[in-house]
Amino acid sequence: MLLTATRTIIVLTVIPLSLTLQLDSRAYFDYNEEMKRAYNYVLQLKTDSASIILNGLKVEKTLNLASLHIENYIDFFTVFLGEEKPDLERFKERKDIRLERIKEGSVNSPFSKFTQAEIILQYAIARSKFEEYIRAGWDINRANNLFSNNQKQYPQFIVNNKNLSIIHALMGSLKGIQKSLIKIFT
Repeated sequence: MLLTATRTIIVLTVIPLSLTLQLDSRAYFDYNEEMKRAYNYVLQLKTDSASIILNGLKVEKTLNLASLHIENYIDFFTVFLGEEKPDLERFKERKDIRLERIKEGSVNSPFSKFTQAEIILQYAIARSKFEEYIRAGWDINRANNLFSNNQKQYPQFIVNNKNLSIIHALMGSLKGIQKSLIKIFT
């Protein structure tokens, strides 16, 4: 009887504690001042400086998924500007890991689908540099669906509009090219 009572007390004490730990360990997106500084370094193509900041933030704030978003920009610019196939392969591996971490993390944030879509869109653009047009097209469509769904779910989240506009411009250009090709071959 005493053993059963002790087990009950342990269970009643441990379960709420574990629930609290799980709630406190949820991933999130926080574009704090340091994250913004790293992002600005990336846009200035000072990727080494951005990486130093991101590495520090990943140790301090391991659950902040915003670092994955900014890291992806580093890989994107490395591949897009460097045009080296091994960089594209590394980008693919890292992209897949980032997407998985984001999917497992903060799903109740407009940044979740937005970041997934932007990562996929950046990878598609990088792929197109290596003439992987069909696969890049599929990725652009996948990114478009994520942006569109995010726009429906979070209509006040206007950051989606930037990338939706880019995709619509790309699609408009492709339709123009397609019409020109049809005229040439008919």
